[in-house]
Amino acid sequence: MDEGHDGGGGEEDEEDGDDDSGAWAEWADSYGDVTTWFKAKRFRNLERKIDDSGGLIKVRGWLPTEVADGILRALRGLPAHLWNDTKADRDHTNNNIGHRFDSTKGVTDHPDVTRAQHTSLEHVRSVLRVFNSAVLPHRLASFSAAR
Repeated sequence: MDEGHDGGGGEEDEEDGDDDSGAWAEWADSYGDVTTWFKAKRFRNLERKIDDSGGLIKVRGWLPTEVADGILRALRGLPAHLWNDTKADRDHTNNNIGHRFDSTKGVTDHPDVTRAQHTSLEHVRSVLRVFNSAVLPHRLASFSAAR
């Protein structure tokens, strides 16, 4: 997924927004395809790698490009006001480092989220659920998006 996006456009197609998810959504909703992807060699020993690194690792090719692009479009399509200012600038020692970014949990029941956006966000959740159950089944996973 590319970085550096400066805001959610919330752009909406005609009527309730067309669902542009296509092939990436089919992949995301296929438990078998997603499980096979996440059981690949690059994800072996992931828990050990996470523990050895102190909790943060970079995995190249975490998702197929078309899926990553679809997820990026889904997140960029969220209205700007559904992103929250997340920061620790007063007592950053409590959080190890001062930081500031926008985050969202992908609210799907908000009246400003179209049916198509809701559907796309559900596809994102499908991928994350399978990742957690296939790769990190003994860990509590919490995923948020940031921009």
